[in-house]
Amino acid sequence: MAQGLHRHAMASGRIVHFSTGLHYASPSLGHDVMRSEETQVFGALDSGAKHFITPGTHSKWIDVEAGRIMRFDTYVTGELYSVLKGHSILGRLMTGDGQDEGSFRTGVEAALGDPAGLTHLLFSARSLALYEVLPGEAVASYLSGLVIGAEVAHALMGRGVEADYLILASPKIGGAYASALEVAGARARYGEPTAIVAGLRIIGKSAGII
Repeated sequence: MAQGLHRHAMASGRIVHFSTGLHYASPSLGHDVMRSEETQVFGALDSGAKHFITPGTHSKWIDVEAGRIMRFDTYVTGELYSVLKGHSILGRLMTGDGQDEGSFRTGVEAALGDPAGLTHLLFSARSLALYEVLPGEAVASYLSGLVIGAEVAHALMGRGVEADYLILASPKIGGAYASALEVAGARARYGEPTAIVAGLRIIGKSAGII
C-alpha cells in the first residue's frame, strides 16, 4: 500500500497522497475491489482479530493472516436495501422510520433458513404487510433483516460461527450486523470506528512521508 500511493501536486504547491485500495482475484466474482476498508483494517490489526466486517452501502468481510489481507468479499446489501425501500413495491406499505428489533431478527432468521431463496423471501415484506402480520412501521426493519441475514449466511460459509469477528463501525452503524451475527450464533465485537486514521499513519510512515 505504501509503494502504491498516488502522489498529486496541487496548484498551491501542497502535495497530497492518495491510497489506492486493493484488488482481489475473487474465486466467486472474478474481480473484487475495495477502497479505504483495507486502511481501516491496517489500523485495527492490534485488535488481534482475523475477520473484519465494515458495514456500509457495499459492506466488506475481510480475512487477515499474519498481518496480511488474504481475502475479502463485497456485498451490495446497503444499496440493495435502499433501492428496494425507495424504488420498489416492497416500500409502498412502509410507514415511519422507527426501528423494530423483533421484526429485524425475524427477517434475519428467515434469510438464515433459506439464503438462496432471498428473491422469494423478499416478497414477504409486502405480503405480510398486506395481511397485517407486519405493521407498516415494522416493514423496513424486517426487510433490513432479510438482506443482512442473507449476507451473513453467505459470509459465514467457510468462516464459521466460532470465529472472532470485529465490526469496524460504531454500535449505531454496526448494530444491525452485531444483532444478525448473534441470531446466527456467531460472536462479534466492535473495533475502533476511527481505525482508518491509524491505518493512514501506518501507510504514511511506511512510505516515509510522515
